[in-house]
Amino acid sequence: MVGMGVALHDAVVLAVDDDEEMRELLALILGRHVREVVVAGSVDEAMTVLASVHPALIVSDICMPDNDGYDLIRRVRSTRENRATPAVALSAYAQDGCRDAALAAGYDMFLRKPLDVAHFVPVLEALLLG
Repeated sequence: MVGMGVALHDAVVLAVDDDEEMRELLALILGRHVREVVVAGSVDEAMTVLASVHPALIVSDICMPDNDGYDLIRRVRSTRENRATPAVALSAYAQDGCRDAALAAGYDMFLRKPLDVAHFVPVLEALLLG
């Protein structure tokens, strides 16, 4: 996917994670660098948000109950409005297969948890500026 040419500080970012503490951490980290952070605790909640908010970037956990991050990106990529929205997958799993599966499902980038903030923010900026 190609970046949208949006500067990070002007971006609205959707952060999706089933873990409340991780959502709060993502909101804190992202909130220092973007215009607005919208959080969702599940794939269904994220899809509801996406019906009214069109973020410049999506950051999502892979491992969530019920529907996972792979389900989310497939659903996002099937929509006309968000088909090209850059997306970053996050996972605590270190297997290369998880990275490959995330990229094959439609994510633009895969990052491991715990997040390295010094690396995380520049990756987001690069995706947006494409």
